[in-house]
Amino acid sequence: MPKEKTSKHVKCDILFNDNSSGIFTAGDRVTGTIELHLTKIKKVRGVCLLISGFSAVFWEAKVPDGPKNKKVKAQFKGREDFIKKKLYLAGSENGAGMQLPPNQIRYNFDFTIPPAAPTSMEGKYGHVRYLLQVTLERPWKFDHNFQQPFTVVCQADLNQSNEVLC
Repeated sequence: MPKEKTSKHVKCDILFNDNSSGIFTAGDRVTGTIELHLTKIKKVRGVCLLISGFSAVFWEAKVPDGPKNKKVKAQFKGREDFIKKKLYLAGSENGAGMQLPPNQIRYNFDFTIPPAAPTSMEGKYGHVRYLLQVTLERPWKFDHNFQQPFTVVCQADLNQSNEVLC
């Protein structure tokens, strides 16, 4: 994940419509607004919104190795993407460039969380995270990145479960 680039000339607010908490259910339609506040003209190739939802795991364990089964430390890791969408709100990836005027600019976004998306979580060996990232892609300069995490909660219908809970 790129480090958030701060600037005294650019401020970005990522707001969810009708949901200030940023907590959603799998299958929900998410809408919102991105507000860029610029104090001077910015030359950019594009303004990009990356919508991502992923899980990542990592752990270490001692495993037998070689003819004598000597224990060596091994690392195990994995990643799975549930949502990965890249949308250009202005400009394009290969654009020649454009100038954003010094004022407030608004862009709307809209996407649907997949119905099978897992619940957000943080654990000792891994996590499930969801994130909106706005990038001002600038030619020949470092990009400006702004991030807003959000939470997904899955609803479990215990009446449909065949497992005994006691």
